[in-house]
Amino acid sequence: MVWMLVSAIVAVAIFATVVIYYPFLPQRNASAGFGPDWDCTPHPNSEPTCIKKIGR
Repeated sequence: MVWMLVSAIVAVAIFATVVIYYPFLPQRNASAGFGPDWDCTPHPNSEPTCIKKIGR
């Protein structure tokens, strides 16, 4: 009976950790939507900074 309580607490803790930290995971592709001619740098606490590459 105690092991069921412990496993339920562990499951809830894992779920809560995922729900809390998921929005803070870095974006894999910050330049999505801008195209290959943009160079974007993600910032943890704000929007990414994007600079258009100079055409060659």
